[in-house]
Formats: sequence, C-alpha cells, structure tokens
Amino acid sequence: MTAHSTATRHEPGSGALEEIAYFGDEPTMWGSTHVPAGETVGGVVICSSTHAELLKSYHLELLLARELAARGLAVQRFHYRGDGNSSGSDEDLALPAMITGAEEARRRLETRTGVSPVAFVGVRLGSFPASRLAMDVAGSALMLWDPVLDADVFIREAVRGHAIAAMAGDTKREKMADLMERLRAEGTIELIGYQITSRFYDSLAGMNLADLVPTGSRALVVPFDKADMSPLLDVWSAGGVEVATLEGDNKEAWWLDEQASDTRSTKRELLVRRSADWIVGRLGS
Repeated sequence: MTAHSTATRHEPGSGALEEIAYFGDEPTMWGSTHVPAGETVGGVVICSSTHAELLKSYHLELLLARELAARGLAVQRFHYRGDGNSSGSDEDLALPAMITGAEEARRRLETRTGVSPVAFVGVRLGSFPASRLAMDVAGSALMLWDPVLDADVFIREAVRGHAIAAMAGDTKREKMADLMERLRAEGTIELIGYQITSRFYDSLAGMNLADLVPTGSRALVVPFDKADMSPLLDVWSAGGVEVATLEGDNKEAWWLDEQASDTRSTKRELLVRRSADWIVGRLGS
C-alpha cells in the first residue's frame, strides 16, 4: 500500500473496523486503528518493542487489540519509523524518536475516533514510550507486558543472542567488546539479522524504566520470566502509582515463540482476556 492509501476490514463476530494506513506529518508511520462497531468508550495505544521482538509479539498484540475493540475501546497499533512496516532508515530508530512516534499514534487515534486515549500498553522495550505517555495523562491506565527495566541489560541480551547464534554457526563469532568497538567505528552492527545503530544504542544507554514514574496512573506489570520487578514496583509505588502485577508463564518464552500449538494458543488467549479485563476495569472505575 502507498503512503496515502487505506486498507479496511471488519472483524467477524465483533464487527469492529480495522483500518490500516500510514500516518504522521509526512506520513511515514504504519498504523492499524481498531474502531468498535458500537459506542466507543475509550482509547488504547499499544507501543510495541523493536527489531526481532516486534515481529514475535505482533500476533499477541493483534489479539489484544481485537479483544479490546470488541469491548468498546478504540485501539491504535503502530510501528516506529525505521522499524517494521514504517518508512525510514535504521538511523531513524532511537528512543526519543520512539517516544515521539508514540505521541503521534496517540494523536492519530484521537483524530480518527474522537476519543482521548486513557490507557497505554507497552511491550518489552515499548514500555519506555508507553510509560512516558502515561506521565502526561493524569489518571491513565498503563499495562506493561514483559517490560525491559534496564536498557543496558536489553542491549547485552541482544548481544548474547548474537553470540548464541554464532555458536550455532549461523553468524560470525565476535566478542562483545569487539562488537562494541565495531559499532563505534562503523556506526552500525548486525545482530541476528537486524541493524543496530550507534544512535539507537546511545539513546538507550543508562536508561532505567523506574525513572519514568507515571504519577497518578494505575499500572499493571506482567512479567513473563523470572526477572525481579520489585525495583520498578517499589519506586513507582512510592511515586504515587497504583501498581499491581499479573503473573505470566515463566517456564518458557512462549510469548515470543512464533510456532503454533494448542498450548501456546491457550496461553495467549488467557493472557489477552485477563489483560483486557484489567484495562476495561480500570477505565470503567
């Protein structure tokens, strides 16, 4: 599709309209707007992760958007510039631009549906732009799926994944120090098929999710592994956030597994239903 074209479909069962279009000032950002068939009672912006994680969580986010639209909430999904289906180069992808893109997605939903989003969803690295948006909306609801707490750890995990792939013979073996040196020298490195730029790396360096305190918001944190969420929960609670947790499955990375199975489908459906219950409950209370 072109930058100025729109594709639409109606979701069977709920009748919700799904409208895919590029938006923004240019427009260069890919987005999917989910509009309820009946009365629209609120809005939700979903902030995805980046690179490989964007693709792996795509289906789960789509299921959540459709579930919310069936319950009367308009939803905006989108891809950051330089990632996914959006236009732009690798150099366009950095944390400040991700936050700007999330704000444009919020305005897109308001313009298209007439409702002001009062709920934000962040997935993995998308927890940073989602939390930043929630800081500007008093009384908002914020749900984080498997949030990245420390951006430096996120980068190290990506490098570790690259090293594991190298051990399997899928890519060239390099030590982390050598990768970082090459990143500085060349401005970009490839990690498991994706380009990571020095601009992206530098924008994340030293960033901690606990520093983005959405005071006055109600938040639900859903950890999908054994990561300790207490540093985030303690800081946010002390900062005036009504924060709760919903335990995910910590035995396998099913939420980022693209393989189909009845077990994974059941887990996804349960997570989506429980997450939607929480969002609807927060917006209705």
